[in-house]
This record gives sequence, C-alpha cells and structure tokens, in this order.
Amino acid sequence: MLIRFIVSNCLSFKDETVFTMAAGKQTRLPDHLATVNGKRILKSTCIFGANASGKSNFIKAFDLARELVLSGSDDLPFPLDRFSFRPDLDSQAKPGTFQFDFTIHGQIYSYAFALDYDRRIFTEESLVKVGRLNSEVIFLRVWDDKTESYSIRAPFKEQEEDPRFEVYKEDFSRKLNRNRLFLTGVLNRLPFEEQYPEFRDVLTWFRNVLVVTTDSIFIDYGYYISDKRRKNELLNFLEHFDTGIHGIYQERFDTEALFNSPSLSTEEKKSILSAT
Repeated sequence: MLIRFIVSNCLSFKDETVFTMAAGKQTRLPDHLATVNGKRILKSTCIFGANASGKSNFIKAFDLARELVLSGSDDLPFPLDRFSFRPDLDSQAKPGTFQFDFTIHGQIYSYAFALDYDRRIFTEESLVKVGRLNSEVIFLRVWDDKTESYSIRAPFKEQEEDPRFEVYKEDFSRKLNRNRLFLTGVLNRLPFEEQYPEFRDVLTWFRNVLVVTTDSIFIDYGYYISDKRRKNELLNFLEHFDTGIHGIYQERFDTEALFNSPSLSTEEKKSILSAT
C-alpha cells in the first residue's frame, strides 16, 4: 500500500511536492481506512484540479520513477533531460529526487533516489525500514564526483551472513554501475530463492503492486447534464470532496463568432482545433 510519494525537480514540480495517503483527523467513512503501525492510511484517493495544474505531470513523474527503479537510467528509450524543471536554468543542473513510502505485510519502508538527468547518473539511493519509534537504514548509496565512485553503507544483518554482499557493494561502488540502482542490481544477480528478503519484497512491490496506467474512458459532460438524476449525483460527488464546484451547465455558442473574438489567442484556437 502506498503511503506517500515525494518528487522534486521533475516536469512542472520544481520544489518538493508531496502526495500523501495519510488520513486527516476527521473520519466520515471508517471502512475506507487502514491502520499500519498506528498510522491511519486511506485505501483510495483521487487527484483533481484545473487544466494545466499538474495532474498529468504528476502521473508522468510517478511512472518515470517506477521505470527508473525497474530499468535503470540507460535502458529508457527517451532523453531524460526533458524531465527537469526546465523554466529554471539552475534546476536543469540539479538532480530530480523521488521518494516512495509504502507498506509490505504491515511493515513501512521508505525508498528514495536522486537522478542527474544530463549524465543519467544516480547520485543517491536509500532504503529505510520505518518503525514506530526508530528507523533502520538497510542501505545508503551516495555518489562522489571527485572520486567518481559511490560510498555504500549497508548495516543490515543479511550482509554479515553472505560474503557475496561485499562483492556486490564493491561492484556497485564503481562508476561502471552509475546508471543502475543498487536495489535492482543486487537482486538481478541472485536466483529468486537466494535473494535478500527485504530487497526482494521492495522490488516486487514496484514490479507487481505499484501499477501506473494512463488509459481512461472519456465521458462527455453532456452525459451527466442531460439527465437530472446523473447531474445531481455528480454535483453531490463534487460537493462531498469539497472541490469548490457548485454548479455545472452547458450552453451552445457560435464557433465562428468565438474564433473571431479578439480575446482568443492563436494558440488557444489551435488547441481547440486539435481537440475536435
């Protein structure tokens, strides 16, 4: 279950932006809540907002982060430099950061990484096991530009029992693996039955539980407005989620008069034409 997603310097998100499933203080629908380590988590939620407010970019950032976890930065078939916050020149030279907080079998994990878009280098990566009082770092990997290598700290118990882990640490501290995340890279070298349980559970969550889809079926607003019952249901829904929308209506207009209006820019006209 996803608890929180944090992103910065990605598409239209310059500063740190947080999407959270944490429930508020009020409880109107208790069946829609789950409790994990004393935290109240929503089972579902929705994102709404005006056109061009960042809804689609949020999904794109979410999807990009998942693909980076599963595939690394070299195997993606598109340029990554287009994902930085381009209106700000300083942001283009900074890494994009991504963090997922989620639960697996009642345990909360926090997995985060930073990516230098231009060089396709992962500059930082961490996996933390979150407790009610204390948290345990499973590993921390940090890139050093001076030495062109990573420092890796991994104080979890399995590494003490498996001498191969030191080999993996040494291998993934090298520049050669700057386009691969430590989590995925270590697991790809081990047969399933020998994989470190916490590494495996986290990657399985990204691969099989975290599903991102942009497919949707568009239903014209007229479908709701033409029928009084459907219109009232939609208005009740919008009011329940406190969207600030208090009424919906449709009206006919003369398209020729609209296109001749001086208040409509050339770009807006092109946008309308492309949508028809």
